[in-house]
Amino acid sequence: MRAEFRYAGSTYILKVTDSTYEERFRKRGIGTYRLSESFLTVSLGEEFKGYLYKMVAAIIECREMNLDSK
Repeated sequence: MRAEFRYAGSTYILKVTDSTYEERFRKRGIGTYRLSESFLTVSLGEEFKGYLYKMVAAIIECREMNLDSK
């Protein structure tokens, strides 16, 4: 599963390792799905064959947040 998003004028397509979203979208089958406005935690994976790769480790959709709490 991959996340595609734009940040600072660049487009990124990164592997998603958030198990909640992997499971949710795996059940829907192959396709392209949109999320509401979200925060993504982008992590740097371990070195693999001399390269380091970015990945989306967690997704938090804004609609799931309780923004009224103080």
